[in-house]
Amino acid sequence: QFSKNPNRENMQTVDYVPSCLIMVRPTDFGFNEETASDNVFQHHVKITSKEVIERAQKEFDTYVALLREKGIKVIVLDKSRIPELEKVKMPDDIFPNWFSTEPNGTLALYRMHTPSRENEKALFDCLEKALYDEGFQVNSTVSVGSKYDRAGVSLEGTGALVFDRHNKVIFMGTSQRADAGYFETVCKSLGYRGITYQTEMTTGEPYYHSDLYFCMGQKFAVICLDAIKGDNREKVKQELTSLGKEIIEISREQVEKYFCGNILEIKSRKDGKRYVIMSKKAYKGFTDDQLSKISKYAEVLSVEIETIEEVGGGSAKCMLTECLLQEIPGKKAMNADAHPCDARTLEKAE
Repeated sequence: QFSKNPNRENMQTVDYVPSCLIMVRPTDFGFNEETASDNVFQHHVKITSKEVIERAQKEFDTYVALLREKGIKVIVLDKSRIPELEKVKMPDDIFPNWFSTEPNGTLALYRMHTPSRENEKALFDCLEKALYDEGFQVNSTVSVGSKYDRAGVSLEGTGALVFDRHNKVIFMGTSQRADAGYFETVCKSLGYRGITYQTEMTTGEPYYHSDLYFCMGQKFAVICLDAIKGDNREKVKQELTSLGKEIIEISREQVEKYFCGNILEIKSRKDGKRYVIMSKKAYKGFTDDQLSKISKYAEVLSVEIETIEEVGGGSAKCMLTECLLQEIPGKKAMNADAHPCDARTLEKAE
């Protein structure tokens, strides 16, 4: 679906590049049998489940430390601090794409494709409290889909949706995790223009998430146009050009072997410096020319997350959800290492 851009004259006037990110520390991380049917990037590894979790936690902690060192605020949710959720298994909680935030204060929740992914929404209360404790205002909550809807219909949030918040447009490749009906609901509820199309991996199957092959920056787009089927390939290209984006093309091999599309533009709260965060694997997959084009807009920052990529089938951007909410005037942020906070952290903040 393609339509004219009604906001052309207002483009690029506001900066929505995130300086605050939400991440979930892995507690139950491991190979998820439920999601393996369409995630060909997941693999079994020859180490114990305990070693997998330990390595994933080390990679996660290093990632968080790197972001904080660069001046990006990171709100970490930690399920291990919530005893009542101990038996609620969330092998993919490290990829928090079940919610998104909007600059107008809206917190959107999405219907996930499998029961284990739906379980992650048990972290909602922790998320809402963490946002308040860190000084962010939630004005309203929108829930897309119901647990009573027919099985197999889903829209996996920031994995399925590629937002251009500067121009109020959402792009989405349809898949069994990206339902067109739910997409229409999201666009109407959040006030966006929607663009949908079909995609194809080298296996012939659709890409289950759009953020595998498509990163939207403020002034650029890293995208695998070859992933888009038929005439819509050229239409998406024309749309991005009309939105004022420099298109940096990547190949399906770069997407499927290196996670080159799973990257995100972010900025420091200390000095406003911009970065594009990606995994070490993605960095190795880019050509020098592509990295040079990206570097015109932001410094490239890479992190080693080999275990998370190999076992979980997701990369650097999958682990991040942007916090674009407005800050509460006069509210002192806790700046906690993780949430829920303990009593001592609360006392320090007060």
